[in-house]
Amino acid sequence: MRRLFEDLADRAKSGLERAQFETDKALRISKAKKEAETLEAEFKAKLQEMGRQTLELLEKGEISNASLASLSEGIAVLRVRLDAKESELALIKAETFEESQSTEGTPPAAAAEQSKFCPACGSPVPTNGVFCPKCGNKLS
Repeated sequence: MRRLFEDLADRAKSGLERAQFETDKALRISKAKKEAETLEAEFKAKLQEMGRQTLELLEKGEISNASLASLSEGIAVLRVRLDAKESELALIKAETFEESQSTEGTPPAAAAEQSKFCPACGSPVPTNGVFCPKCGNKLS
């Protein structure tokens, strides 16, 4: 009988040690994950700053590299498209509901805004738009 209690005590002690190990392991994993996330955020911030500075140097002509120039051109196109999308968003935010508007089809205000088309891609563009929201082409 004594042997049975000793075996039970040994198993309980072993189970407790294992639980303690697993708890410690989970805490170390959690701490390491948090540290890795912090390092990744710092890495991304530095990479973003490096990219910003590289773009500025490219635009000033202080450095030249074919692949960087290609990326710079892509960024310029994205800037134009982003500006156009922000203009479109501002127009949408400025819209107001008028009781006399039809509930079917395109509201008259939106239809009037898009009576002009992009000469490059043919997409409808706001009449007061500077750039095409689809392709980024500068409108005349």
